[in-house]
Amino acid sequence: MFKRIGVIIGCLLFSTLSAKEYETLKIVGAEFPPYYTNKSADYGLMGIILKKALEDKSTSLSFQVKPFARAIEETKQGKSDILAAVYKTPEREQYFSYTLPIIESDVVLIKHRSTQAQYKTLEDLTPYRIGKIRYSKSILTINNLQK
Repeated sequence: MFKRIGVIIGCLLFSTLSAKEYETLKIVGAEFPPYYTNKSADYGLMGIILKKALEDKSTSLSFQVKPFARAIEETKQGKSDILAAVYKTPEREQYFSYTLPIIESDVVLIKHRSTQAQYKTLEDLTPYRIGKIRYSKSILTINNLQK
């Protein structure tokens, strides 16, 4: 059940970001390798892209990895300037401005090889526990399908 989804692995920028100069841009995102991760000196693909995009500016970059829900809330509150590696949703458009999509990603369900689970509909999955990331686009999509 592969589904190709255009991902905004870009930055969610407040609309005022380009209107003022920043000495340090605070970038926050959830652990989402290889796109955004503190397990890489460059903070993953997003860190590399942001560093390259801003290399001619006198702005320094501060990277932090936090739980996804906290990263969203802090960016909404203006405690962070850029939310890295996220999907675009109508709910988030109320708070953030987006870049164009940078990367396309396959989103799939996976199971342990020993699990005999097979499904064709969402109802077929009801006996199973499915892990999710709170406030992620994929879980929003599943919740909408269940309505």
